[in-house]
Amino acid sequence: MNKLVELRKKLKNKKGFTLMEMLIVIAIIVILLAIAIPSFNNSLNKAKTVADEANVRSYYAEIMVKNMTEKDPTLPSTDIKGAMKTAGYELQAKGADVTASGTTVDDFKLTYTNDSLKDADPFVVGGDH
Repeated sequence: MNKLVELRKKLKNKKGFTLMEMLIVIAIIVILLAIAIPSFNNSLNKAKTVADEANVRSYYAEIMVKNMTEKDPTLPSTDIKGAMKTAGYELQAKGADVTASGTTVDDFKLTYTNDSLKDADPFVVGGDH
């Protein structure tokens, strides 16, 4: 019985975590977040870039269908971003740009570039690439 009373006293004296233990746990969490946030942002931008490439591909297909079905085909103006936005396609990635080249439907192409992705080749749709 005496040992049981002693054990209860020892358990009552334990009051939880010390301040130092809490600071160590917080420091570990901060280090993990410092590693995870840039990685998450990079993955998010890559996902937006893939979505942009799909939008550019869809917009190109829409232009080609429109030019096949109309009697007097016309290619988009120099403001490709504005034309894409009007058609319902918007670039989402940071540093993204689209340019158009070609004067006829056969050599028309769209080139997507993204400055925020290092060592990324331009994404080209259409034309003779």
